[in-house]
Amino acid sequence: MIEYNQVNNMIRTLYLLLALALDVYCTGSQMGIWKREFSRYSLGYYTILSNILVIIYFFVALLNSVFGIFAFINNTVLSFVVMMSITLTFLIYHFLLMPQSAKMWKEGNSDWNPYLPDNLGVHYVCPILMIIYFLIFIDHHDMTVWQSLYWLLVPLCFVFYSIVRVRLGYTMNDEGEHWPYWFMDFDRLGVKAVIRNLIIIVVVFGLLGMLIARIGLWLR
Repeated sequence: MIEYNQVNNMIRTLYLLLALALDVYCTGSQMGIWKREFSRYSLGYYTILSNILVIIYFFVALLNSVFGIFAFINNTVLSFVVMMSITLTFLIYHFLLMPQSAKMWKEGNSDWNPYLPDNLGVHYVCPILMIIYFLIFIDHHDMTVWQSLYWLLVPLCFVFYSIVRVRLGYTMNDEGEHWPYWFMDFDRLGVKAVIRNLIIIVVVFGLLGMLIARIGLWLR
């Protein structure tokens, strides 16, 4: 007779397989890998890097689910860091980037369709899959509120990474633009405006992470 833990592990394994395959496909498509047209600009975007982080997480979690190795991957804080990192991708895109992209495409001012499946995949579907995995398969009831702030190191590292890329002369497109997102465009907005934007994002999403951790404590 199959025990509950075996069934749960089978479901976890199947979920990880499907989520991993979908994220690999969508991220690879966004990077131009499947058409053998790899974009040298893709690694400058937080969206791509955060999805690569999730891909690595899902892959290691799958190995642990199948072979019982790398048990550290189920660590609550580590899982929360990955989940919040990709949640940032989802929310920033939906509220700050998608409205402008959709408007430009509908008005004919852009030939890039933001409703393409792979684009929706990396910005919506894959983040939601990671959120569901965290909520269902990770025991998150023992995380403290202050531990929920660790994940902010990820976007802060991305800002530092972007600045270093610019200093090294890397651009985001053939037009020579340096910054991946308008709200962190130092060239157009200026230092003060960008720092203000980043502070707002850090505070808002820091509070969001603390709220999620607090809810986890309430549901113990």
